[in-house]
Formats: sequence, structure tokens, C-alpha cells
Amino acid sequence: MTALMTRPPESLAPTVDPHFAIDEDGMPVYLGETEDEIGQDWDDTASALEKEHWKLAAIAATIATKYGENNIGSFAQEHGTSARWIRDLANSYRTFQFGRRVPNLSISHHICALKATNPVRAAKIAHDRNYSIREFKAWIYAGEGRNGGRLERNAPQELLPTQSANDQPIQITVEAEDPDSEDDVLIEDEELDAEERQTLFADLELIMRMCKVVRSKLKTKYAARYIDNLEQETNWEIERLTQKPSSMSERVLAYIKGGCWLPDELLKRARLNSKEELNRICRSLESAGHIKWSRERKRQHGTAPAMWMPADMPDGDEFNVERAAHELAVEYDEEHY
Repeated sequence: MTALMTRPPESLAPTVDPHFAIDEDGMPVYLGETEDEIGQDWDDTASALEKEHWKLAAIAATIATKYGENNIGSFAQEHGTSARWIRDLANSYRTFQFGRRVPNLSISHHICALKATNPVRAAKIAHDRNYSIREFKAWIYAGEGRNGGRLERNAPQELLPTQSANDQPIQITVEAEDPDSEDDVLIEDEELDAEERQTLFADLELIMRMCKVVRSKLKTKYAARYIDNLEQETNWEIERLTQKPSSMSERVLAYIKGGCWLPDELLKRARLNSKEELNRICRSLESAGHIKWSRERKRQHGTAPAMWMPADMPDGDEFNVERAAHELAVEYDEEHY
């Protein structure tokens, strides 16, 4: 789905090129429809002396939609480019359209940001910190500030800072990066009172449940990217809201209320260190009456995956669960592992 199909006509401003318009966020929207138009506009835009990469990205998004993922290579070969370049442009366009693009940041930075856990947030940080592409890649590889700013020992050498001979006698100590020092505003800094905090949790839990329902009904992976981005944003907000060790039970409870029931999925989404930690938190929540250990639809289907569910969630046939989505890589017994 292109921006043209999701924006009302009055929000698109015409440009000199009849096959392009500009949406209300300043992003070019490609209007070409036929294969001849797409091919000619790609060649003209790609060969222009002053390349407008976001126009090229808008065309790439249309190519990916019209030709299909498996046929991008054929288009690339015919027009003297690479399929990877078209895919990178198309993915960047879809990820950063609708006002998510960062002004004054190169499209190369936006493409690099796709490798981050949260591409939109990563692009904003790259802009605020004035990262070069090399510095940006190194920051993402090192864990996006979540690993104390330290590069892994096996980091690619091209990502590591170079040293001159004059630097050798000097002992240089790099202070670990503080995740709380980032320029984006933290939810905890907004000084929410208890009622506002609970309301925010409820909103985030609703968004997660909506994402799960919508994802099961999507027919294309292109549309699924929007759900991926929304889930990434929701995960980030929940992490920010529950940064303190004492708030980990709130984090786990939020994910469970948001429809994340399987232990393996909970470990990943809540960023816990071990099954033992998850088990300890969940037993505490179970004792407080917030959650329960359940085998959904056990009576109808026999053995089913064991899950941590909200205490007020009905068992049995009253609530349907897609069994295909609950294949476990690790077996758990009835006694909470």
C-alpha cells in the first residue's frame, strides 16, 4: 500500500513532475501506475545529476508492491541497479513515511536505521548526536546504548575507531554510555501520577492486543511492517515506563495483559535474563491474583501450550486461541517449569 492510497487527495500538493506529489509531511508520493511509467521514472530519477533519493524511494515502494518481492531482481537487472538497493529504499520509505522521516538526515542513515530495534527512534538519535554512518553503524552494533556503549569484542574492524601513533602513549578511558542520557524525553520524566500511569499502561496493553488481532488478519508482509513498527514503539514505551528493577513485575504484567502469554515470548519481549527470573515474577503476580497458569482450550483439544494469562481471562471455549501461534521450542511442565 502506498502513501497515495492512504492519504486524502487534498493532503497532496502537486509538483512540477506530473508523476509525483508531496504529502503534508513533505514526503514525495509516486503517482505512476504503468510499468512503462515506473521504469522511465526510475531511470530518470536515478540518473539525475542531483539525485532526489526520497523520490527514488517512493518509486521503489511502488516497484516492490507492483512487481512483487520475487520479481524485484528482474526489474533491477533490466534497469542496471541492484535488487538490494531497491528493497532498502522501499523499506525505508514504508518505515519513515507519514511524518516519521527525520529532516536533514540522509537516506543512508534511514536505511542504516532499519537494522535497529526501533528504526524511528534510532534515526532521531543519529540526528541529535550528529552520527556519521560509520558511527551510527557502530552504535547499533554495540546494542543501541543498552550495553553500556561498549562494542562487542568481535565487532567488525571497520566499525572500530582508528588510532594514530600519537594516541598510543595516552591512556584513554571511554565512559559507558548512559541509556538515560539520550535526548528523547522519557515517560518517567513526565511525572505521571498513579492514575495517569495506570491509564497509560491500559492504553499500551490495548495497543498490543489490537496488534495481535490485526496481525492474524493481514495478507501481505508489507502491511505487517506497520504492525512491527507499532509493536516496537509500544515495547520501547513499556521499557521506559518500567526501567527500575522494582518495576519488572509491572512490565511482565503489561505484556501478559497485552496478549503475550507464552513463556518464551515473555522472556524475549520483557527482556528478562532467565526463565527463573520470569518464573519468580510470575509466581508473585499469580499469588497477588493478577495472572494464572493455564492450558487454554484443554478440554477440546487435549494437550495445549501452557501459558501465563490474565486471571480474569476465561478458559475453555469462551476464548479462542490460534493453536498454530503457540508452538513452543521448549517444553514446560504443569509445575511452572
